[in-house]
Amino acid sequence: MRLETLKNIDFNRVIKEGKCLKTRFCIICYLEGEQRKFGFTVKKKIKCNPLRNRIKRRIREIIRLNMESIPVGWWVFIGLEEAKDMDFKEMQRVMMDSLKKLAKS
Repeated sequence: MRLETLKNIDFNRVIKEGKCLKTRFCIICYLEGEQRKFGFTVKKKIKCNPLRNRIKRRIREIIRLNMESIPVGWWVFIGLEEAKDMDFKEMQRVMMDSLKKLAKS
């Protein structure tokens, strides 16, 4: 299943108007919507572009693997520097717990 991505204007809207939650490795922002749409970015504080891309790929893969259990809405994921050292399984567990917590609030 292909991930539906947010347009730039919607991306900014989610960050400004949505609910945000900071985890150890990323910031997750959520805005209610009629369908699942996603936006991914990594802080420019991480100077190494291949490392930024690796973090984005890992976050995207977590979303792809758990698509059916993610609540409907617009989601933005902002990767942080701490993600470079985290284990994939740990990232997945933390992210899924955070997604459910954020959607309920």
